[in-house]
Amino acid sequence: VEVQTATNDVVQATQDLNIQLLQKKIDIERAQYNHDAAVLKLKKYREIEAPKLIKEAEAKIRDAQNTREEMATNHKFLLDMKKEDLVSDAEVGRAELAAKKAESDLEIAQLALQLMKQFEHPLEFKRLENEVTDTRSFLEGKKSATEAQTAQKNSALLRADSSLKQKRNHLGKLTRDLE
Repeated sequence: VEVQTATNDVVQATQDLNIQLLQKKIDIERAQYNHDAAVLKLKKYREIEAPKLIKEAEAKIRDAQNTREEMATNHKFLLDMKKEDLVSDAEVGRAELAAKKAESDLEIAQLALQLMKQFEHPLEFKRLENEVTDTRSFLEGKKSATEAQTAQKNSALLRADSSLKQKRNHLGKLTRDLE
């Protein structure tokens, strides 16, 4: 009975070790995937997204500059026509408002670019860099933790195997003594 119990203990310890090895593989692969994804997100932001956002903001500035020049030219033209009484004060007023709005739109576009370069991009870079660091630390911690758990399961298997051998030796000795 003791030998059978010890045999069962070895089987159970072997299964526990195999389960631990599979869980270790899954946990490390998941942590590695999360780390690799964080590295790729940082690279994507640094090499593609951030430059794209800056170019888009610069394009908005160019559009706003063109619109401002157009509106200023239109306003000046209408002022000249007003001197000759060819347009109404209302038309000149609308053109003046459009020119002022175009000027404001340009200032807003310039401030948006400045905000992006000085604050949003540095913060996003730092956040993504921290994510890479965090996932690397988690991966290293997960490797250490799963190695320790695997060592415990391996140790339990060795103890169970040793106990089984002792019980078998003892049973063999008893059997020889009975003969």
